[in-house]
Amino acid sequence: MVNRTICRFLIAWCLSSYGVFVSAGPSPDALAKFQQAVFKVHSERGSGTIQAGSAVLVAENKLVTNCHVLSWAKKIHVLRDGERWPATLVAADKERDLCLLAAPGMPFVPVNTANQLTVGQEVHAAGFPGGGNFNVSCGLVRALHNYDSAQVIQTSANFVPGASGGGLFDNDGNLVGILTFRALGGGDFHFVMPARWVDALLARAGTEEIRSRGDAPFYQRNQSKQPFFLQAAQLESQQNWLGLLDIAQRWSHEQSSDAESWMAVGKACMALNKKDQAINAFQRVLALDSQHSIGKDWLKSALPPNGCGVSDFSCADGDELLAFMEPVLP
Repeated sequence: MVNRTICRFLIAWCLSSYGVFVSAGPSPDALAKFQQAVFKVHSERGSGTIQAGSAVLVAENKLVTNCHVLSWAKKIHVLRDGERWPATLVAADKERDLCLLAAPGMPFVPVNTANQLTVGQEVHAAGFPGGGNFNVSCGLVRALHNYDSAQVIQTSANFVPGASGGGLFDNDGNLVGILTFRALGGGDFHFVMPARWVDALLARAGTEEIRSRGDAPFYQRNQSKQPFFLQAAQLESQQNWLGLLDIAQRWSHEQSSDAESWMAVGKACMALNKKDQAINAFQRVLALDSQHSIGKDWLKSALPPNGCGVSDFSCADGDELLAFMEPVLP
């Protein structure tokens, strides 16, 4: 049975972090699934030091963690409740920072994965922060970033080093992604590798040798070579609004069908007090993704009290929106 302290912490964290945010939250069964699926990882290096992380049981005797948790590993063990199992690396995708471990003899049922998410959906980050006790924190999907045939998840569900390789779960206890990296300043800038990539790694494991797609994860490239969404996230976390506007305009020009590119334009314009342009951008977000609840909230905050009639912009939908926003000069 899941520890009641975890349940109390989860509820308290949600209330303190979101104030008016009302959540049905995960069921006790879902919480039990989180705890059953997530393990601590000890990666012993040649020097004898231990790198601590987390991993998720995704198939019989198979766990997924981040490759960076296993850097320079000579021996690997997975642990829980005083028990430990030796593990070996059986497949790796360094570009996506996902590694598959085999740990024979684990008497546990793997978690189910899910690939359907919406922006604004409640999610839960489970792992072993700092290599210590099991911890669950709740938050929202803040963005879904199209990248490499999937959607990288940006969430406000907090996680810190040690929880890397742990799981992001929906309210039904399904695994939706692997906790991986965050902005130094924390906040809403926590990023999760999607479950679709986990499924792809499992599908490859029995047919390929260990595979390295590049020397380092995509998020560790030089900033100019990172995907637009990461360049934008860094600038937003630094509150560099002119820099964000520049990147967002290039992003929305090159990937005009990506709702998150228009979210970045809108946020930058709001911060620079360019409300007409911000409204147009948020309307574009909703034209591309009508379920984008974060976009709805930003549009509501940008509109005047009556909700319409701002300059030349209206509350039109679909094809009535401007086909493309002209560049906004500082």
